[in-house]
Amino acid sequence: MRLNMAQTRSTAALQAKRNLVGSAFAGPFSLMVDQHALNTYWAVRPKPTCAQFVAFLTSLFVASVPAIVASAVTSHFRSDYAVRFTHGQLSPKNIVVKNSKIVCILGWDNGGWYPEWWEYIKFFEARTGPENQDWYDYATHIFVDTFQDELAAYQGIARCQRP
Repeated sequence: MRLNMAQTRSTAALQAKRNLVGSAFAGPFSLMVDQHALNTYWAVRPKPTCAQFVAFLTSLFVASVPAIVASAVTSHFRSDYAVRFTHGQLSPKNIVVKNSKIVCILGWDNGGWYPEWWEYIKFFEARTGPENQDWYDYATHIFVDTFQDELAAYQGIARCQRP
């Protein structure tokens, strides 16, 4: 799986040099998507950066979230992340295995160019059944880079967003 992820990211490396965030591009505009189990949030912005992506995520906070909480959450994100091609929805249901080998990765509808931490934190958003309870333990085998601070901050973001 780690090799699959590395190949996907290297294939899209030239596109990422534009350093724009989003799933789909039309001229200077980009569609940014954040999908959860029950909601999908999206926004179209001209030439969005990683910092603007974080601003998009926090713009979805419920009105009652104190400013100090919003500030604390966003302080865990830098503005200089590399943009990488990501699947955005890695989960057991999207990985086809045959004879102990990955033969296909499905569900690319959330794929796009996002901050380098996006794939890692979305990995932990996957819903698993009893037969896949060890899913999260595979993170260290799949990802070369881990983003612990960003993972914790995104968990805070997800809990502050509108239902």
